Amino acid sequence: MTNTNKISKEDRVFFFFAGHGATRKLPSGKDIGYIIPVDADIEASQAKSISMTQLQEFCELIPAKHLYFVIDSCYSGLALTRAGALSPNTQNYLEQVTKRPARQILTAGGADQQVADNGPEGHSIFTWAFLQGLQGIADIDGNGVITASELGAYISPVVSSLSKQTPAFGNLLGSEGGEFIFELQSESLTEVSKQLDQEAIKLSQELEQIEKEISLKRERNIKLRQQLEEKRSKLSGETTVSRGNVPTPTPKAQSKKQLAQSHQTLGLKYYREKNYEEAIKELLEAVNFDPRNATIANNLGYTYYKNTNYEEALKWLQKAMQLDPQRMLAYLNIADTYAKLAMNKEAKQNYEKCLELNPSPSIAEDVKKKLEELNPSPKQ
Repeated sequence: MTNTNKISKEDRVFFFFAGHGATRKLPSGKDIGYIIPVDADIEASQAKSISMTQLQEFCELIPAKHLYFVIDSCYSGLALTRAGALSPNTQNYLEQVTKRPARQILTAGGADQQVADNGPEGHSIFTWAFLQGLQGIADIDGNGVITASELGAYISPVVSSLSKQTPAFGNLLGSEGGEFIFELQSESLTEVSKQLDQEAIKLSQELEQIEKEISLKRERNIKLRQQLEEKRSKLSGETTVSRGNVPTPTPKAQSKKQLAQSHQTLGLKYYREKNYEEAIKELLEAVNFDPRNATIANNLGYTYYKNTNYEEALKWLQKAMQLDPQRMLAYLNIADTYAKLAMNKEAKQNYEKCLELNPSPSIAEDVKKKLEELNPSPKQ
């Protein structure tokens, strides 16, 4: 597992496992789940596996405030709790959930289900969906933070729609309403930014359609729930809408920065799918909501660059540089754009400025090669 001596009470521990899963029935009739390494015999002795009971014991031994187990295997016998959960509409929600202890788990499926290993880039469908969620798609409220609960809510219906497995998410014993969180780091697009192959693009588009269907169902359920509460309120003579003794939560309006984050996340998704027209539309919306965000300006400019609209690319890349004069990648992208326009003098100036800002060794080596191509050595 992990060396608990190096973990403090304020730490967060993320545990990812991909392998086999098995379910055994105890003499009492109770099911217990096991995770088993890929290189071990599924029917091997218990010494080669970790039971969910042992996993719970590990939770108690690890002093970290937040633990999150993501397990890409299928089994049953998982004891989950739902105690202490806070509504996302609670004031200072993130502050509260990061203070409370969290013991959370997400698994690929239940007993008698087979993990679908036919995902893109050698991943299973479950792991692929998980990675997509971490890239920002699971950030439902656009606040730049993805909680374990958001990942669970995103992954379960998506994976169920693409395979014959039903992911399970919940809290383990010892969880007190806390949340394991991932902070989104805005990606600055350059020529080394990863894009999807055709297989991955196809699956990503399937995911998008599924997400739209899930969103429509969610909105329909919310409306039906509100209508039901209104009817109950009228019948009981109440003046406020309530669910038992708990007020029906009203979704918070998103801030401009949250809306910008949501549009940028979708824009980057389209960029990775090489759908530049849609990516540009989303990034333009993001700029409208957050016009002083240098990363969004850079990403919009570089997407125009990939779409061969070099004049518009220059406009937005220069905007990014003006917003953040120390943004090394903006100078690199500007130089590449000038090179495409055969404006070698301007390209050289920006490559040199990029080198002044101390890029990583790999970027520096690439920039030096580009400078040599602009200024070839005279033939002997």
